[in-house]
Amino acid sequence: MNTTTITTKQQEIIQKAFRVWGENCFYNTSLNSLAEAIGISKTALYRYFDGKESILQAMKEYLLQVHQNLCVEVQEKAEGKDFSERYELYRQKVLRFYTENYWYYRFIDIYFIPHSDESLNTLKKMRQYQKNLFPLDQLRREFRWQSELVQTAQNYIFSAAIFLLFHSGVSTFSFEQIKAADVDWLNEKMINEGFAGHTLPDQLDFQHIEDHCRVDPEELLQPDRFFTAIAEVVGEVGLWEASIDRIARKAGMSKSSLYFHFKNRNDMLWEMIDRERLRVGQLYLQKTDGFESFEERLYAYFVVFSSYMEQRKDVLAVMNWFRFQGFKIEVPPDAEHRVSAYIEFLQEGIASGKLRSDVLGPLMIVQWINHFLIQEIYHEGDDNHSESDKRERLRASYRLFLYGVPGRKGTEGTAPRE
Repeated sequence: MNTTTITTKQQEIIQKAFRVWGENCFYNTSLNSLAEAIGISKTALYRYFDGKESILQAMKEYLLQVHQNLCVEVQEKAEGKDFSERYELYRQKVLRFYTENYWYYRFIDIYFIPHSDESLNTLKKMRQYQKNLFPLDQLRREFRWQSELVQTAQNYIFSAAIFLLFHSGVSTFSFEQIKAADVDWLNEKMINEGFAGHTLPDQLDFQHIEDHCRVDPEELLQPDRFFTAIAEVVGEVGLWEASIDRIARKAGMSKSSLYFHFKNRNDMLWEMIDRERLRVGQLYLQKTDGFESFEERLYAYFVVFSSYMEQRKDVLAVMNWFRFQGFKIEVPPDAEHRVSAYIEFLQEGIASGKLRSDVLGPLMIVQWINHFLIQEIYHEGDDNHSESDKRERLRASYRLFLYGVPGRKGTEGTAPRE
């Protein structure tokens, strides 16, 4: 369907579908619930659309147009302006729009997960609209970043927005109650200031840490067959069609047999998540044994997590599937204690003043690091970067985390320079 030719009634149905289905993160796209919300019969929906797939396709096209219009509006108003002025426009227009209309970004997060050439191309289009708001040449000139690393700064800006919009733990309120001002304030701190505290972190021997902490293939935790089946099915048919029945068949078992070895579904799902998380933590503790400074252990976490995840992209597919299914996983009481063992360096960084404490707590800080590094891994995969390029971009990610996009004035070496 061409969104330029849709009728007023079709547009009303599309907009209502975003809100109704978006309330439960689109894992239940019932035509009955949509028809009831609109005030018509399910049969009447077929006067305007061929069926649910037709509505979903129209929603995708509609959202792509909405996103393009937003970005073009900001781009036109930002003509001739510097980064701070462009960023202010981006926050006021794009970030605020998606904060107040959270169902749109929920749709992007789920429906546009790359599982086909079509969805991958759509994501690339959306990313390009965003990148035009902060042109590479302008960022390079204004902050003197090396040309190939400006892309990491672009990714950092947009990853922060996605993180704040989709991680409910960033605040005590739910997405439905989230306030634009809260997201705006947090985003501004993350982008313009970073997480460095009042005591400047020391310089690092990046290569030494990279060589010492990179995860080798033989150190990876091998996934079980159900874990592998989820990733394969999601990759083949996408989140919409990745049913438990289909995943069970891919794993060579019945759906009922999946639960035979576990107390319940929650127990099964948590074990799958926890074993991967703990493996990353174990490797981090092993590889940083003997590291004394906060800076060494912070960058070591970047290296361990990114090198593990770039070899295990199936983990992200599984996590997206969990979220799409609407599973409410109950975290065991002792889980947070197990995590604290390998992120205690963040507490020490806060205590020493090298890490600020007024934006996010330690657990949310490490979740933000994980989120951004995962986004970078996927961008790198799209562009086929060399091993040397990956190292440089990882160092740029570390500096962005500490100092934000502009970098801290008066701080030597806060950003890669020409």
